[in-house]
Amino acid sequence: MTTVSHPSDAAHLTPAQRAHLEQRLIDERRRIRRTLASLFGAEDSAPVVTRYSDHMAEEGAESTRQQLAAAFATRDTATLHEIDAALRRLYQQPGRFGLDEVTGEPIPFARLDVLPWARRRAAVSTPDTGGDPTRAARRRADAA
Repeated sequence: MTTVSHPSDAAHLTPAQRAHLEQRLIDERRRIRRTLASLFGAEDSAPVVTRYSDHMAEEGAESTRQQLAAAFATRDTATLHEIDAALRRLYQQPGRFGLDEVTGEPIPFARLDVLPWARRRAAVSTPDTGGDPTRAARRRADAA
């Protein structure tokens, strides 16, 4: 059995698999946008506050809810950027979609099915990137 380690195109993904991944990206993008819309008002740039209270415990609970909402919004916004980047790769460079950004090797379909915006074959964690494989790949690309 011959293995190609650096394919020049995305032949490892069938048209049906690419269409499936495109739909997964679109669906996930739609879900995250709905989630963000529920956290933020249409015209506001801050989480929606539903009520005010003079009781310290209720204020603390509301503050905690707002902090959690902000943390989730930050995570979801970062994921939305990754999804948008994956869709750009899929549309602008379909032959490169599904290939590891660093090694050029095919990302297994099983991984892409779970994480369709994956840039790497496997998660790479280094101390200088805080465990963020995307940041690790960008840092290596910037150093080159």
